[in-house]
Formats: sequence, structure tokens, C-alpha cells
Amino acid sequence: MKNLNLKVIAAFLFAAIAFLNFTNCNKLIDAFELNASFSEDVTINISPSDELSYTDTLTIDLSSNEDFANNADHVTQFTIRKISYVVTDYVGAEGISGSDTTTFYSENNQIGDPIIQTNVNFGELYASGNSVELPISQATIEGLTTVLKTTMKFTMITKGSVTDKPVYTVMKVSAEINANVEP
Repeated sequence: MKNLNLKVIAAFLFAAIAFLNFTNCNKLIDAFELNASFSEDVTINISPSDELSYTDTLTIDLSSNEDFANNADHVTQFTIRKISYVVTDYVGAEGISGSDTTTFYSENNQIGDPIIQTNVNFGELYASGNSVELPISQATIEGLTTVLKTTMKFTMITKGSVTDKPVYTVMKVSAEINANVEP
């Protein structure tokens, strides 16, 4: 009789553990990859009375994407596929160009190497609709992927100047990022 009671109790415990294990909605079954593009606008708006310089700051925050936010604790690796921009609006004389330096930060700490661009013709880019990929160094990519594991975000600060004024241009900056997620 004791053997039968122990077998019944053992079977009940096994069934309860199996039930709890298979109904746990937070448990990941298989590894998978998340892919997303995060976009923000950078606006250069220089009036006739302004200096020829500009500064803009934008933050790429992966937690703004529900899939990334829900799986943050299970991400094993981030991959920066590319960071690029396209000019989506332009008002200014033909031939106005800009030169700038873009630097990446996490809080107040610089990440990797700055990116320097010279003689970017905003009007031509706007007319063509072409996307420009930022030439990001390997050190910057490694720094960004490390920061993303802990903070899920980074900031880009762009400082530059234009060759003439007035000028108004909007650039949509996009970061294409992958994340490997494992149980």
C-alpha cells in the first residue's frame, strides 16, 4: 500500500512539474534573431542671421521596440548592420554643402571613433533620394554592441557647418540592428 501511495504521489509531482514547465509563457523554446530599423530625424535649420554651424543630438533606443524590450534579458549578441541617412527635405540654394563630425556616446562616455564627412551636398542627396551609409570603424561597432547589451541605447551627436545660408534640411538617420536571442 505504501508503494502504491508513493507511486501516486511521484506521478502527481511529475505531472505537476511537467504542467508548470510547459505552461510557462516566459520560457523561450528556441533561439531566434530580432531585426529592426530604428529611425530619428536630424534637422539643420540655419536662417540668414544664424552662424553657419549646427549641432544635433539623437538617441537610438532599442527598448522603444517591443520585441527588443521583451527579450532584452535573453540577448546574447547585437549586430549593427548599418547606420545610414537619407535627406527627406531640403530648402536652400543649389550647391550648399555641409561638413560634420558624428560621435557616439553612452551617457557621457564616447564610444569608438568619430565619423567625419566633408562636402555633403544636401540638395543633390535630396534630389537623388540616395541613402548614405556612415563609415563606422570596427572599434565603434564593438563599443556600440557592448553598450547595447547593458543600456539598450546610444546617442549620436553631430556637429558641423554649411557653406551658405539660409538652409533647411531634414535627414532621416536609420540604425539597422540585429539581436541574437537565446533561452
